[in-house]
Amino acid sequence: MKVAAALLFTACLAIASFTTAVDADGVRTLVLVDDLAIERTHSEFLKGLKIDGLEPEVHMYDEKELQLSRHGQWLWDNIVLLTPTVSDFRKAKKGGRNSNGVKVASLLEFIDAGGNLLLAVSGKGESEYMRPVGDDLRRIANECGVDFDPEGLAVVDHHAYSSEADAGDHTYIAARELSGEGPIAGHMDAPVLFRGVGHMLQPSNPLTFPVLRGNPTTFTAVPLDSQGKVSLQQSPNKSLVEGGPQGVGSEVLLISAMQAENNARVLVVGSADLFSDAAGKVSRFTMKFASEIAAWAFKRRGVLRATNVRHRKVGESAAPYMYRIKDELTFEVDIEEFKYGKWVPYERSDVQLEFTMLDPYVRRFLTPPTKEGSSTFSTTFKTPDQYGIFKFVIDYRRLGYTTLHLEEQAPLRNYKHSDYERFLFCAYPYYGAAFSTLIATLAFSFFFLHHKETCPKAALPVTPY
Repeated sequence: MKVAAALLFTACLAIASFTTAVDADGVRTLVLVDDLAIERTHSEFLKGLKIDGLEPEVHMYDEKELQLSRHGQWLWDNIVLLTPTVSDFRKAKKGGRNSNGVKVASLLEFIDAGGNLLLAVSGKGESEYMRPVGDDLRRIANECGVDFDPEGLAVVDHHAYSSEADAGDHTYIAARELSGEGPIAGHMDAPVLFRGVGHMLQPSNPLTFPVLRGNPTTFTAVPLDSQGKVSLQQSPNKSLVEGGPQGVGSEVLLISAMQAENNARVLVVGSADLFSDAAGKVSRFTMKFASEIAAWAFKRRGVLRATNVRHRKVGESAAPYMYRIKDELTFEVDIEEFKYGKWVPYERSDVQLEFTMLDPYVRRFLTPPTKEGSSTFSTTFKTPDQYGIFKFVIDYRRLGYTTLHLEEQAPLRNYKHSDYERFLFCAYPYYGAAFSTLIATLAFSFFFLHHKETCPKAALPVTPY
């Protein structure tokens, strides 16, 4: 009896732990910082993450007991890197060696496993000069297709800057150039305050795309010091000081994103100050913008799912085990988008269906739902005159949305003997030829058998001897 009770208790604990793991799925967010004061200076941003259901946990990057994975299982779904002063994750802030699980390799493995990462670098914070981008942060960004500007450069705009927050060097710019509207940042209702470094994208990485660009008057250069002169203390590289602007206008990228083939998302932001309370006090839209791009990075927006796939012959209610060539088929699927914490019907009309056997034989746009509240996309088409193992395929890829890919097998057979009509219209000439031949044969046989010669037989000639 005691053994049975112990087993029952163990099973209940296992079910409870499994339920907790399932309930926590998608909301485990680790916020790595280089100073615990960030909890105070970025409190509104952290509060916004909690409101979105992400439950952020703030830890120092060199915390001894900190782990990213345990027994082959990742402990977090999202990671925020607010460590603009860290150059090497292997070194603790107070000296010595960092022995926990936060390494560049482990962060890249986290992305490969489908985890989401928000990387915020540079900015001034409470310091006098722009903070350089650390080597490890550059490596992570480089693996995601982003190359930061050289050390010492900052984004400058002498025309579009915040007169309220700028310190006189015109590095607190007001950016307006959003690269396309969509689920990432929504509409640009006001300028975004940005103070940090720019970057460029690697042409060889097709998964990376810009989110926020510089204004036409924006450029990257060594900023001025408090006396209005170029500071060599800000940039140890003298060639950068003498070389002038390194990037101009839309070439200057401020925020970029990457969505991997496994739908893992990486958001690279060239300013950690964008998420600070100080920026939010100057511009409420900046704080709203920061919350929106973070929500996208952590898959609270722009996530698609396809459910309830069904197909059948026109006029029937259920799918047969195998379709026939030249059948009229109806295909239906429910497509929904995760938006603001709930699943809502997807509203675009560019979803394509392919009916393939190695190559597509049929490619059609799905008709979006017409009833309010419905999420059913559908289409009707005739199967090709080719039998074999076919598949319904949807491979939907749009900027800012997760990849929607589904396949369902639908074999096609040719006509059986019982499927054909008894008499085919196209075969009437052959039917006529067959019956006319039969009638002609019968007539010939009848006349041949019953014909009798009426003329007398001639006498045979006598052969003389």
